[in-house]
Amino acid sequence: MEFQYLNDLFLNLKENIAADTFDFKSDDAQIYLFCVSVRNTFAMDKVRIQHCMEKVQAYLSVQAEKCIYEINENGQGAFCLSLASKHNLPAVAYDFQIQLTFLSEQEGINFYAGIDRIASPDSLHLSLEHSLQCINLLDEIAAKRGVCSYDNFTFIKMFGLLYQNNRSFVLDNQALQILLNHDRVNGTNYVHTIRTYLAENCNVSHAATRLFIHRHTLMNRIQTITDLCGLNFNDYYTRIYMSMALLIHDYFAV
Repeated sequence: MEFQYLNDLFLNLKENIAADTFDFKSDDAQIYLFCVSVRNTFAMDKVRIQHCMEKVQAYLSVQAEKCIYEINENGQGAFCLSLASKHNLPAVAYDFQIQLTFLSEQEGINFYAGIDRIASPDSLHLSLEHSLQCINLLDEIAAKRGVCSYDNFTFIKMFGLLYQNNRSFVLDNQALQILLNHDRVNGTNYVHTIRTYLAENCNVSHAATRLFIHRHTLMNRIQTITDLCGLNFNDYYTRIYMSMALLIHDYFAV
């Protein structure tokens, strides 16, 4: 992919980071670089691209204690985020993937995002290199959209190869098809519920908090999903199979 726009944005961002106050030595916060790029820029309407970039910027700003960024009208953005704890990154990255899936479904615009931690001001260019490698990997595996953290680079590469070798993976998962169809027909959000429930290792309290619902509401919803699909979330292989099917749907489904 062409990275000139992102390189230019990064140079501007680097100047702002130097002038800003990020505490790179704090044990309570971690600093990350998010590089975001729209796919097929020249085939898209720039007004819609800008609208989507504003949603991306708003989402990332809400997640961070501090966020400085540079974006352009072509759908590229470089964001420097301070997160409260290093343990927040997996949740933020996963939820960001879901946000990109929603943008794809609602606006017809697809984004790639590469992420790497900035260990110190001296490692800014290394973080940029790693983030761009992540975006390039998403392009190589022909993801429709997606988020790739450098920490997960090897997994995303393996995951892409799995999809390339078996493109029917999602279609063969009848439980996921039932939930997708139910959501389309009834306006429910069971697929998102399962995404979050699995991402939180089936911890009801944590998943309910992320979904902004009461834990009893979530338990009732999980029971309904179980009745619809016959899923057994106590089974390790069921959790793995559904997790992989959901990831493939979010990265590759049209």
